Amino acid sequence: MRLLIWEYLLIGITGFGGGLQARFYHVAVVKHEWLCDEEFVDVNASASLAPGGNASNVGLEIGRRLRGIPGMIAAQICLLLPGTVIMLAAGRAYEAHQGNVVLQGALQGLQSAATALILYSATKLGLSTWRWPDYIVAAAACLGMEALHAPLWVVLPVGALLSLWVYKKTGR
Repeated sequence: MRLLIWEYLLIGITGFGGGLQARFYHVAVVKHEWLCDEEFVDVNASASLAPGGNASNVGLEIGRRLRGIPGMIAAQICLLLPGTVIMLAAGRAYEAHQGNVVLQGALQGLQSAATALILYSATKLGLSTWRWPDYIVAAAACLGMEALHAPLWVVLPVGALLSLWVYKKTGR
């Protein structure tokens, strides 16, 4: 249980804002071999059926498989507590220094890093099934968010429509 708590605290500290599924994959499949690839895919599929965020559901399901309900509770606490504390501190710091140009640049860098983590997760979990149109849609979404500074509420529906159009054109 100590190892589970330690790994989930590290994920909670470093993984907020995106990239959780890739981190869970690395810890559970690659690093500790708690699960094989097929078991991770099963966990991911069952987690997507549960209400809430898919990535955190993956973490909770891994905790449950390893240590039952106590593992699931420990996983939830370890995932939420560090991010909550960090975000509260970041909010206070931003409130005190919101006009600082250096802070604005750092936040833009964090946005780029979060986008890269999400793209990494998507490719790690589905790389074997991706075809060239999938990469084009993913690149267009990144371009829309990073270069054009389009908000997520615009990028998601446009990306969905682009995906449908590409699917229709390629027969995929």
